[in-house]
Formats: sequence, structure tokens, C-alpha cells
Amino acid sequence: MFCTKCGAKNDDRATFCTNCGAPLRKAETSTPQPTATPQMQPMQQASPTVTPQQAQPVQQPPKKKNLGKILGLSIGIPVGALVLIAGLAVLITRWNASRIQYSNQPANNGHIVANGGSVNGTSGHSNSGHSGNDGDDINNGDGGSASTSNTASGNYQLAEPDENIISEDNATRTLMVYIVGSDLETDGGYASADIAEICDAALPDNVNIVLECGGSLEWENNKIPDGEVTRFKVENGDIVKLEELGEISMTQPGKLSDFIKFSRDNFPANNYTLILWNHGGGIPVGFGCDELGDYYDTMCDYEIRAELAEANVKFDAVLFDACNMCTLEMARALEGYADYMVGAESYVNGTGMYYTSWLSSLDGDPRAFSEKIVQDYMEQNRENGLIGSMSVIRLDYIDLVYDAYVNYLAEATEALDYGDYSNYYQARGNCGYYESNDSVDLITLATSYNNSYSTPLMNAVVNAVVYTESDFVYGHGLMAYSPYESYDMYDEGRQSFVELGYDSDIMKFYDNFVSRELAYFEGDYSGYSSADWYYDDYNEEAAEVTQTMSGYELSLVDMGNYYAVDAPQELWDNLDNISEAVLVQLEDCYWMMGQEYTYTTDEDGNLALVNPENWTTINGQTVTYYCIDYYDDGEGNWAQTGIVPILINGEGALLYLYYDNYNPYGVVQGYSNFNYETEEEGDDIYGIGMDDEITLVGMYMDENFDVFYQVDSEPFNAEEIQIGYSDATYLYENYYMYGYYEAMDVYGNAYQTEFEELGDRSYLE
Repeated sequence: MFCTKCGAKNDDRATFCTNCGAPLRKAETSTPQPTATPQMQPMQQASPTVTPQQAQPVQQPPKKKNLGKILGLSIGIPVGALVLIAGLAVLITRWNASRIQYSNQPANNGHIVANGGSVNGTSGHSNSGHSGNDGDDINNGDGGSASTSNTASGNYQLAEPDENIISEDNATRTLMVYIVGSDLETDGGYASADIAEICDAALPDNVNIVLECGGSLEWENNKIPDGEVTRFKVENGDIVKLEELGEISMTQPGKLSDFIKFSRDNFPANNYTLILWNHGGGIPVGFGCDELGDYYDTMCDYEIRAELAEANVKFDAVLFDACNMCTLEMARALEGYADYMVGAESYVNGTGMYYTSWLSSLDGDPRAFSEKIVQDYMEQNRENGLIGSMSVIRLDYIDLVYDAYVNYLAEATEALDYGDYSNYYQARGNCGYYESNDSVDLITLATSYNNSYSTPLMNAVVNAVVYTESDFVYGHGLMAYSPYESYDMYDEGRQSFVELGYDSDIMKFYDNFVSRELAYFEGDYSGYSSADWYYDDYNEEAAEVTQTMSGYELSLVDMGNYYAVDAPQELWDNLDNISEAVLVQLEDCYWMMGQEYTYTTDEDGNLALVNPENWTTINGQTVTYYCIDYYDDGEGNWAQTGIVPILINGEGALLYLYYDNYNPYGVVQGYSNFNYETEEEGDDIYGIGMDDEITLVGMYMDENFDVFYQVDSEPFNAEEIQIGYSDATYLYENYYMYGYYEAMDVYGNAYQTEFEELGDRSYLE
């Protein structure tokens, strides 16, 4: 069809013009009505009466600030590393990139539990997170039912259909639930909790729910054997054993397709829906970690596609109760095998999908219950004080997204060839980040790095994302693998492009960009020189750039009442991020307040080294706080993630806080373990339980410039936690405060000013 506004020809399936964004026909019920540059509104819109200090760049530093750039993609979260303070030979902690490698560590996907428990992936629930069962009922997995079925505790092999279990006629729908329990179940019983939710549901007549449960060394539900794979049917609020498969890995080739064929053959239906439950991480992490096999041998998107092809079943929806799986690559893999995909761009919180409610709609329209899944999940998040995202993707529109993406990157390749590396790098860095993957929200990317195909790409995404809710200001429903932070993993991640038959324009762009990153950041090309995609043309260029940039520095100029930063314009043009670190001089040591990825300028536009206007507080107490990521779209939307050292139940930890213009005072994302002696951070994120005991910890530096940590508060219950900002003037009026600016350029070079006493910001007014 042709657009009546701009005349552009569009695919007949499009709802909005992919050229100008104008509506092409009346949108379907429940579909959001976006514009050409849609902005998703977070669920909670607090009035941003207090925001981090923002100021105009000095001497035109980069407009797109990647504030909190992660230089090594971690399966967990960025950790602290000690760096030298110039001029003082002082060690202070800088929270930056992790050193996690996917080849030898489990995929932690930022799965957060609302009320305690260790989680690395999806679907972890507290006992208060579902209706009905608790205590023994959950462990028994009987949903409170008094079922006396002989098969409930039997160990028989399902050799022939049982007339009492298997429908003779086609059911309305068969829901297949593939639960790779992994450490989520072994360490916390989160799969058992979700099974209890399933059993609590008021299921419609003539629908089947078939489960395959495995991947865990131990199960809390005592009807599921430890260390084995077992198949069940949900019947009368209980799980009924169908078949035992023994000790096998559910992530190995042929296992998923075998389960699908088993469910189809034994429980035929007019409609089929599939749920994949476990860890997830997009590319290059994949889906599923199995304790009964090679834990790190996950299923890639193209491997899932191969399983669906082998099973030869068309699904109305494939649902991912797993982190970071709502990607263009996964949608491409499912295209032709399902009508809808449901998944999250971000981590999936411990509340996971709330099964009890939406399962009552299994006899209805798949889009309707898919949207209900998203609504229930986000509602659970709000009830537990958590944030998250989830989307419903219409897969027959994905080819439009893909075609627009090809055109977008083809033009970006031309720009890259003509020296636009710095602009793209800065723009890509200012897209926000979802931990545990190297993907980017497509609308945010198209907005941040704009070219003539940005609008068609954004509108193609809007057409495909038929429903989404996100608490992240940079989340709009669908992301794509866009190697940037974990450039050293591109050789593995690129395999998805190859297996999914990606256009050469996409691979050419990323081959070109990643080759530059490797040349600039790594310096040692021996590990990549044999790769057929690697361009060695940039080695000499990288050496020249390194030599040129090494001649630049950030220096301070005494302005009388404060210091201002001076640097050559070429350095400003190529900066990736800049931050201010603040320390307070006490009687016999320094208190390290932390580091903020914000800055202040004077009336002449000079970057000023002055005391902060506000600082993060917990329960009214100013705390040590380090920002690790900052996003700003230039239109009033910003987001920030930071960490605060704490003790939780007496053990070392880092508390993760998220802020944006709708949540200016911040919300708790969770915590990770932290060893204060070795300064090593654990790989997992945990949820804060309301009964958990929290103690604030301060970071200090003694007279010998050695870092140490000290308890700074009395313990308090997590339910009492209140995050905010305070006026930091009282600190400046009562203590000597010192600081410095630190920056990174797009070529991986670090810069740092001298360590000086902070000026009074009142002189800037």
C-alpha cells in the first residue's frame, strides 16, 4: 500500500509508514499508537524535582556521552579495579569493566529475586510472589491438591498413551513448558515456585500443560527427581508424572525437539505454545545452563531454530521466561515457526512470569494472553518495588525490521569507511546497557546514531512490537546484537549472523567496526589475524592514532577560586566519557565519596573542578557511590546505574541502584557479593528481601594511601531503605574536599587531571 501522507510504498502488512511514520490503517486493538520517533513511557512517572547535576560541555566535548562505558562485557556486573591517581601515587577504586569470560563462567543474567535468594537467570519467585501455596505445599508441588492419582508418584515409562491422561480428540491448546532448572532451582527452588503457580491456575477446559523438568542437581518439589529429566502433565492442580528420561542434558541437540514431538504426539491440539525457562543472554550467551551436562554449552538462537525445524510444529507463541532474549536474531530464528514471541530486552526479575493469572486465558487469542503475560509481569514488578521490561513481537513483521536494519547499516558502513568511527562509537556508547549481553535497543540506536534510514528502521520496529512495557528510558521493545563492549567475543557472536543468513551489509559493518576496536584496544592482533572477517588494514592506523592521542592530556588551570579543565579540541572531539571523583579529608584519612558521570561548567563553558551540588543518600545518610553507566538522549530522558558498598546479613556486597528522570531518587535493582579483602565481586545478582539486614559501608584511604572499608551505619531492615539526594554543601563547609576529572577516549586511552582541592561552586553562580 502507499502512504497518503508521503506517498512511500509500504508492505501491505505495515500499520505505520516505514518512511514517515503516518498511520496506514486503523491499528489493531491494544496496539500502541506510536509516532515516527516513539518514546516508551516508564510505568512510574515520579516528578523529577531532583536530578543529577547536568551542565553544558566545555569546548564542545562529545555530545553523546557514554557515561559508564563497560570495556569488557561481564556475565555479572562491572567490578572495581584500582588505578593510580596522577601526582599523588595514590590508589583509589574505580568501578569499571569486569574480566568475566563466557568460555569459563556461567551466564549470569541479572535475574533479581524480590525477596531473597541467589539467582543467575529467570523465574525465581519468593514464597510471597505467588498465590495459594507456601511451605510444604510448594515443596510438594501439589498445589494444595489431594490428588490420589497412581501416576503421581509412579516411575513408569510412558510407552503407550494412557486414556485417563491423553485426550483422544484435539485439545484447544497444548502448552509445552521446557524448564532447565539449573542453579536457579538447585540454589533457590525458583522453578518449583513457578510450577506451583502453574498448578494454582484455573485452567480452561480442553487445554493441556506438559512440562519437562531437568537441568538441576536438586529439586525442592519432591515429585521431581533430583539430577534427572522428567516429563509431567498438569492435572487437577497437580503434576502427574508421564516419563523419566534419566540423567541427560536438556541443552544438547535433539532434546528440545524430542520434547516438542512428544507433546504434540501425545497431546494433540489445534494450537501449540512453547515456554523456554532458564538463563538467557541474547548473543553470545544464548539460552539455558544445564547442571547435568556442560553448564556453559548453551543453546544459540540458530540452534533453537534447528530444534523447531526438526520438530515441525507451528507455534502460536514462543515465550521466554529468561533474560535478554527479545532480540532481532531470536525473532529471525523463530520466524516461520511461531506467530508471536514474548521476551525481555533487559534481565527478567525474580518475579518472573506470573503464571497463575494468564494461564486462565489459554483457550483464547495468543496475542491477548501474550499481552496479559507482559501486564502481569510488570504489575508484579511494581508490587515488589522492581523495574523491568517485556515485549510481544509479531514475527511476520520481522522481515520488515530486518530489511530496514540492513539499509541502516549499509549507510553506516559508508560513513565508517569515511572516518565516522568516533561518532558511531560515541553514539553506540550512549544507548544505555542491559547487563550480560552486547545488544542494543534498535530504536535507541537509530535515534542516537542517525542517518537517512533511521526513521524507516524505527517505524519498522514499531510495527513489529505490538505490545511492550519498559521501565528503562532506553527500552522500546526489541534489540539486536551490536558488538561494542565485548568486542573480543565477536568471533563467537558473529556465528549467529552466519547461521541465520544475515546480509553481507550487516556483517561488513560489524567486521569493520570490531576490527577497528581490536586494533585500537587490544594492540595484539595475533588472536584474530586468522579470522576471515578480520580487517588488518587498521593496525597501522591504530599505531598512528595511539601516538597522536598520547600527546594529549587533561590538565587543570587555576581560575582563582577553582580549577578548570584544559584540553586540546581534538581530545574533546574523541572523548567517550568523563567523570568527577570526590574525596573528603578527615582527621587521619580520606573518605572516598565516589565518582559521578556528570560535570559542571563555569560561565565561560570551562569544565570546573568544584564540590558536588548533590550526592546520593540512603536513609538520609550520604554514602560512597560510584556511577557505572549513564544514558542521556539529549531530549530530557536520562538514566544512571550506580553501586554502593554495603553489608547484607553481615556479608560484603555492592548495592545496585537505578535512576532516571522518572525515578530521580532511584530504585534498588539488587546486590552482588563483594569481598572487601580481595576487592573481588561475585558473578550473581541477588534480590533484596524485606527482612534482609543492611549495613552501610564507607570506602576510605589512609595516610599511606591504602584503601580500606569501614562500617558507616547501624544495621537496618531492607524494608526501611530510602534512596535520595542531599545537598552536599555541608560537607564543603566543614571539610576539605578533593577531586579530579577522569576520561576515556574512543580509542581506549585514559586521561586524568591532577588531584586538587575542590573549588566552591558558588563562585560559578
